[in-house]
Amino acid sequence: MSYILDALKKSEQERQQNNGPSLQTVHRPHLINKHAGKRSVLIVLLLLITGAMVLAGGWYFYNKPIPDAEPVAAVPAIVEPQLVTDVTPQIELSSYIAEFSELPDPVQQAIPALTFSFHVYSDNPARRTIIINKRRVREGDNVSEGLLLESITPQGVVLQWQGQHRFAINVVENW
Repeated sequence: MSYILDALKKSEQERQQNNGPSLQTVHRPHLINKHAGKRSVLIVLLLLITGAMVLAGGWYFYNKPIPDAEPVAAVPAIVEPQLVTDVTPQIELSSYIAEFSELPDPVQQAIPALTFSFHVYSDNPARRTIIINKRRVREGDNVSEGLLLESITPQGVVLQWQGQHRFAINVVENW
């Protein structure tokens, strides 16, 4: 009997194939994401915006000017009167620059210890910098009391001690 019922169901299904669905038709759900196209466009836009921001940030930091990049001469100097207590005659600084080892022993011992850890020389004086005693200094800055950084050279520095002694230290050679 089951063979007859199976045959009848099969013939009924073949006959109904060209017709629309009936109550006996097994329906499978069709999942259609209506927002899939919008989401992919949104994701692409977010990726493009993020990429543009990363590129703009990289360009900004690469081309960022060094702080205090203005030349020293452009900044007006304020001169305050000073009381002179030392009446010993000042020796004029000559154009001769001595090496540190050429300075007299008392002068060498009076100059504080110097540790150089970073040296950048550029043709543009505003971009020159050096780290002395864990402090970033530029040309014209005081390294310590009585010790002035006169200039940064391709090989090192020229310092001035108490306005009387100019001397050079080759820092690149020692690294």
